[in-house]
Amino acid sequence: MVNNMELRNRDAFPAVFAAICGILRETEEGLLAPFDIEWGKGILPRNGVYLFPEQEHSPTEKPYCFVHPLALCESDQVGEGTRIWAFSHVMAKARLGKNVNVGEQVFIESGAVVEDNATIKNGVMLWEGVSIGAGAFVGPGAVFTNDRLPRSPRLGVPEVVARYKRKSAWLCSTVVEEGASIGAGAVILPGVRVGAFAMVAAGSVVTTDVSPHRLVAGNPARSRGWVCRAGQVLKVRDPGALLCPLCGKIIPVFGNAPEFSEGC
Repeated sequence: MVNNMELRNRDAFPAVFAAICGILRETEEGLLAPFDIEWGKGILPRNGVYLFPEQEHSPTEKPYCFVHPLALCESDQVGEGTRIWAFSHVMAKARLGKNVNVGEQVFIESGAVVEDNATIKNGVMLWEGVSIGAGAFVGPGAVFTNDRLPRSPRLGVPEVVARYKRKSAWLCSTVVEEGASIGAGAVILPGVRVGAFAMVAAGSVVTTDVSPHRLVAGNPARSRGWVCRAGQVLKVRDPGALLCPLCGKIIPVFGNAPEFSEGC
């Protein structure tokens, strides 16, 4: 019984969870999980990812990532400082950078990429071919797709079966660039590129590329203006310039696009 187990520390939660999952094994020392256990920090599998909350590390210790005990992380390509919360599933060969935050009930398929410092909120699904740039934000329930003309590969139609035997025949690359924001419930169609620091409003359906710093909204998504790096909607100062209401900087407009400097 779990409540009678002899443990190597007083915090029984990791062993209780392991017992529930049926992953404990018998040893001469009692019941142990098939992992290298560092009590007080968490359960450390061979890929170096903590499966339970760690205590404070000293500045000289490697800052391992955190995987909630009710999450499933099968990938060994997870950067330091990344946090994966309950009921999320990261498949093998998905790649997550450093300091990424993955909310609850998120699915990240093999082949998906999330770069450093990105935020993936609850209920998001990232499929193969989807790439999320450094520092990008993906809001709750945002939807990505990777196939323009989807059919079930098990439909039985010979042409469909043949199509899905070649990944190049159906898989589309969808990219969210550095610092861009995808609002809650937005739908990003396959093959779309959302430019750096662009902003997609909640509930929008994005059918075409979005240029950097562009604000889009609606179904289909249409331009509604421009945003700065901090996400502020820029005001029209005159036909040749925009004004940032946050910092007061004037952004010149050349042709139909503003020219942003490093600071805005």
